[in-house]
Amino acid sequence: MKALPIAALTGALIATGAFVVARHVNIATPVDWSSAQRVEMRMIEYEFLPNQLRLRRGLPYQLHLVNAGKEGHDFTAPDFFSSVQVKNKDSLSESGNSVFLPPEQTTDIYFIPQNAGLFASRCADHDWAGMTATIVID
Repeated sequence: MKALPIAALTGALIATGAFVVARHVNIATPVDWSSAQRVEMRMIEYEFLPNQLRLRRGLPYQLHLVNAGKEGHDFTAPDFFSSVQVKNKDSLSESGNSVFLPPEQTTDIYFIPQNAGLFASRCADHDWAGMTATIVID
């Protein structure tokens, strides 16, 4: 029996509808944001509580930021925000690398970590007083 060239065999299978090429196809699955794991970070004078978050790559999260202080605080984390897929980018500053909260305000940021690593965050106005935190993505 004579072997058919691969191109001819592939063409015949495609023509009959019996062959589907799935390699290198990026099928985006919808994210169920209602199942996002809620992680809370409180901002007070002059610290983040907790001062470390540990997250897993590929899972959806809801970062609930609470300014429980009497001063305005921000959560500045440019490397972190550039390594996650943010659902509600309008909750971030114009530069896309921080969130500012007036006293007694809250906000939620929905995101999916894309890259593993260790990321620094800080309050740009109060980092001199030790208002820093780390984010670990496994």
